[in-house]
Amino acid sequence: MNVNVRFQDYFLLKRESFSINPFDDAGVYFGSAKLHERIIARIEGDFAQARGVPKFFIHGAYGSGKTHTLANISQVLNSNNLEPVKPLYLNIAPLKHKERFSTVQGRFLDAIGLDPIQEAVEKFVTSTSGDRAEAIKERLKYGDTSLKSSQANIFRNILFGGPQRTLSWEWLKGAQLTNNDRQMLQVTKVLGQPGDYVDVLLNTALLYQHGLGMKIAFLVDEAEAFRDVTDPDSLAELTFAIRQICDDNNNVMGFIAAIQPEGGQGELGGFFTDPGIERRIGFQAGYFDLTALVAQPMDAQRFIDELLAYLIDQKRAADLCVAEELNCSPSHFPFDDSALGVLIEHIKADTRQQTPAGIIQHLASAAIEAWRRRSSKDKHVTVDGSIMERTLYPENA
Repeated sequence: MNVNVRFQDYFLLKRESFSINPFDDAGVYFGSAKLHERIIARIEGDFAQARGVPKFFIHGAYGSGKTHTLANISQVLNSNNLEPVKPLYLNIAPLKHKERFSTVQGRFLDAIGLDPIQEAVEKFVTSTSGDRAEAIKERLKYGDTSLKSSQANIFRNILFGGPQRTLSWEWLKGAQLTNNDRQMLQVTKVLGQPGDYVDVLLNTALLYQHGLGMKIAFLVDEAEAFRDVTDPDSLAELTFAIRQICDDNNNVMGFIAAIQPEGGQGELGGFFTDPGIERRIGFQAGYFDLTALVAQPMDAQRFIDELLAYLIDQKRAADLCVAEELNCSPSHFPFDDSALGVLIEHIKADTRQQTPAGIIQHLASAAIEAWRRRSSKDKHVTVDGSIMERTLYPENA
């Protein structure tokens, strides 16, 4: 055997490294099938209920698969046959201790993008007759009369291009414009209250739906950043806004947030357990704990089996195991039963290790150690219990 063989080729990997990318591999979900089924059931149920769009939280420690879960949810939303949805991923961090909801709303709007909003407006107005702004205003349902009239003019102005388009975008995001600019844009509403920003955001999602035929669902990563807002006024403002977003009155814009608990495996924190937010998402039914992915030995073993089937060319592994009489099954190549037994016992003993990222890292490190021991002999070095223990407990080696 050629000792210069690459790691990828040596262990028949379908890619260069022993790893999972949250977005490239969003179509697969490893581990607890029950948890995945619950998330899908929640999405389907939300479409059928008064809330009209998915709204719930997922949470777990670092490495528990939050970003991968959001990416997978995006795939589920894209392929669902119940309701056309445009999932939009954004990382909400960082937030400062005096951050206002206007900052969050601006990041939501940036995730939608001005060009798609303009496209939605264009497609909507082509299906109407008469005054464009009036036709738009009739469809907007959030906010007072002044806000709806102003926002209808803003949407119309976006079609004009040039300074009107630029200033209209600034108004949507809460910029304080001059009197002359407001007169040019024909707006009377000056945004300032958190409710105004929520209404503008929901009206934008509503027109997006009318124009492009899809609802919007925000997939918010690192939502624990909301806990960094500690100023009482700012915190009250953010809490009010998220309550409104999670309310059934909003049936046009989804909100799915991924949260890392305080202290690793600790509590979600007061912001995410605010009674008003809890009630609106259905109390405990609206929270999904990702530690269920690999918390039990059966789930951890399932995760490993599904991961190896995804990463390793198991048809070639079967031929190799027979040809070289290797002490591992093709479905577990390049790990034998003793190696996987050591790993399962390790993660059972330490709850901090019960994360998908941790399991992947342990498997990758052990496989690399076995590859480093390759020789010129015509037989692969596979991972046994001793190699796994060496990588798990290097201080004892």
